[in-house]
Amino acid sequence: MVVRVELFATGNAPPEDTWAVVGDPRRLPEWTDAERVKRIEPEPATVGTEIVVAEDGRTRLWRVVTVEPRLLEVSTQTGRGPLDIGVRVVRERSGSRLVLAGAYRPAGFAQRLRARMVDAPALRRRFDRWSQAALRLAAAVR
Repeated sequence: MVVRVELFATGNAPPEDTWAVVGDPRRLPEWTDAERVKRIEPEPATVGTEIVVAEDGRTRLWRVVTVEPRLLEVSTQTGRGPLDIGVRVVRERSGSRLVLAGAYRPAGFAQRLRARMVDAPALRRRFDRWSQAALRLAAAVR
């Protein structure tokens, strides 16, 4: 069973400016909970690229699973199973739409219950913060 979280947010910045913020792994500390990007290999990001970030005193390895125009999907292993996150930017009439999607794939009943009751709502709150920060950064470009 997969536990999914999705968020859509719109901003006035053109999609190119929004993608310049969210599509560049080096900029993760500017709009996510990542404190520092330690390593990206190889660059530019392609399928299989490893992105290592420092977050909350720990190191987390993300692996790129999809790269397309204005779409980046990454996966990591958590203590309760895999977590996949996708970032997409699409053109809107007045600017751009930022889409953040996450999928937990917990193994076992207890992990599924925790994912539904704790992890997914926490990820939704993070997506709210991240989207607002990313859209503010994109708007500041102009």
